[in-house]
Amino acid sequence: MVAAQGENNSGAPKCLVLDDSDLPKTGRYIEKISRIWDHVSRRFILGYKLLAMGYWDGASFIPLDFSLHRERGSNADKPFGLKKKEYRKQYKKKRKNGTHSWDRAREADSTKIESALKMFWRAISQGVKVDYVLMDSWFTCEAFVRAVKRVKKQTVHLIGMYKIPKTKFNYLGDMLTHSQIRYKLGKVKRCRKLRLYYKEALVDYNGVPIKMFFSRQGTNGKWRVFITTDTELSFIRMIEIYQIRWTVEVFFKF
Repeated sequence: MVAAQGENNSGAPKCLVLDDSDLPKTGRYIEKISRIWDHVSRRFILGYKLLAMGYWDGASFIPLDFSLHRERGSNADKPFGLKKKEYRKQYKKKRKNGTHSWDRAREADSTKIESALKMFWRAISQGVKVDYVLMDSWFTCEAFVRAVKRVKKQTVHLIGMYKIPKTKFNYLGDMLTHSQIRYKLGKVKRCRKLRLYYKEALVDYNGVPIKMFFSRQGTNGKWRVFITTDTELSFIRMIEIYQIRWTVEVFFKF
């Protein structure tokens, strides 16, 4: 459990935070081990991708769920980034369909989006009270937007960074990419409190109304795109809530 210093949980939003991290290993014969891409060192390492979901209750980050994943790779001569001889020697075990170990072994070859959605629904089905689901650009997708909108017994919203350049949104009757929308918004606004420049727009994402924010540091900084299903959020409040996502990074560090 990772506690935030000086945080008061009175009225604070309750959030599910999703992210993945590298889990380095040294044994090439470990079951379902693979070469994975390390975005920090910019090289392939041996290990697993650890996908984790945690709960922020306003004062503490509490890990709730996880899954381990391997990466197949694109070289047919090196399955999962390993030499064929190494891959053949990997530990393998036949498991009974429907057992927990069978689920875990199968999970390693599922996509992280599939696992993340299952984690989300497990938390919701068990009565976890959630205001927002926070994620970076890797997980922000239409499937998650629709998932939060399908929750019936409570109101759950998504806030995520968005990067897919070719996706088109309906803005004032035109189907446009987020870059085209940003150009149409005209003059940029300045948030003195956060020292950020920003623009915002209400758009339609395949039938779902969302709010889109564009943010950058300085007049020449790189634009970052955020989307949220909470169309009432102001820019400042959106950033304040999204910053809670950093708690999962602290968890990984610990």
